[in-house]
Amino acid sequence: MSEEKQSGSWWKTLPGIITGTATLLTAIGGLIMTLHQTGIIGNGSQQPGQNESVTNETSANVNPITSEGETWGIKLPAYVILDSAWKDKKEAQKRLVTLSHRGYSNSGYFWIPDFEFLSGAELFQVYIGPFKQRNDAINALCAYEARFDTTTYGIKLSNEPGREEIHC
Repeated sequence: MSEEKQSGSWWKTLPGIITGTATLLTAIGGLIMTLHQTGIIGNGSQQPGQNESVTNETSANVNPITSEGETWGIKLPAYVILDSAWKDKKEAQKRLVTLSHRGYSNSGYFWIPDFEFLSGAELFQVYIGPFKQRNDAINALCAYEARFDTTTYGIKLSNEPGREEIHC
């Protein structure tokens, strides 16, 4: 083999080795973060209906809301855009990862029975938000519907009697 071919090999150069190592570490970190966010590793063993709070910085886009008030600096009442509902919390968390990859870092879920004035269905509701102002929620809802070519609605989460829906 000629000396010219050997010296042209990228894996034998210091920049190639550094780039390859950085790429591998980034991929491993992303995999660990995804597995943790979906509950496959880490704090994924809570039972439905337990009030939850996320304290790990790697899962900051998972914003569970509870009926007891404040979550992530948002006090109830708050508006949310409804995305999908799941029987299994891990499936809801997987949907959050998908939304995050699509640019919705302000997404989360809640356990529907925690809110007296909702349907009571034993499901984890995935949402976009929360939004403090109704108009902000409506604008985000219209953008969401246009992006996914779908129709959905939003609701006002509150401990007060009644149900307020928002539509685009």
